[in-house]
Amino acid sequence: MRSGASYGPWGRATAWGVFIVCFGAVAYFIFRLDPPPRPFDISDKVGHALGFMALCLSGRTALLRLSAALFWPTAFVLASIAEWLQDLLQSSRVYSLEDTLANLAGVILAWIAWRVGRKIVLARRC
Repeated sequence: MRSGASYGPWGRATAWGVFIVCFGAVAYFIFRLDPPPRPFDISDKVGHALGFMALCLSGRTALLRLSAALFWPTAFVLASIAEWLQDLLQSSRVYSLEDTLANLAGVILAWIAWRVGRKIVLARRC
């Protein structure tokens, strides 16, 4: 763990709890039999991006001791293969390149949010 890394007021158990809930939600929506309802045209892509963004932010918070150089590439790979696994494991669903790109966008947005948030926290400490 890097010097200065902490869980703050949330505590480690809460960070892990949020991560587990996010992981469960993403897994449920990826591997459910039928796609979720689509209230608007690209709502499924927004859902993919927001789901992976929440998963990555909660995962990074829970796994502070894990090197960022290991966490973010792993998240990128998992986001890349999630749709392929869906196609492989769920016969009623098919692979979608657009969904994979939305997953990757969520990881990238989480990485940006993490970097910006970290800079803000570090600036406040000075």
